Amino acid sequence: MKESAGVKVVQAVRKVYGGDYFFSQKISDRFIGNIVWQLCKDGKESPLDILNPREIEVLQLVVEGKISSEIADILSLSPKTIETYRSRLMNKLSIEDIPGLVKFAIQHGLTTLE
Repeated sequence: MKESAGVKVVQAVRKVYGGDYFFSQKISDRFIGNIVWQLCKDGKESPLDILNPREIEVLQLVVEGKISSEIADILSLSPKTIETYRSRLMNKLSIEDIPGLVKFAIQHGLTTLE
């Protein structure tokens, strides 16, 4: 929010001046998502394990070609909530676009090419 922008800048400057690192929430989420992804790959666990059941449900509907409003109707949620789920699962998986989600879903058996 605009009101908190100045506070965030002051916090960032203080942290960096003190020898620490400062990352925005978006960057932190992406970084943590990458770490989790690597741990899953290194541990031979499925990256699907880091998604909750609703995120998997949304992922399946997205890769089927459904838009947010259709998914919202199917799951009885708002389109904004669906966009939040999609954004969260993309961050967790470090995937930046819908084609990447489709590729991921095919690689992990959530959907087929048919």
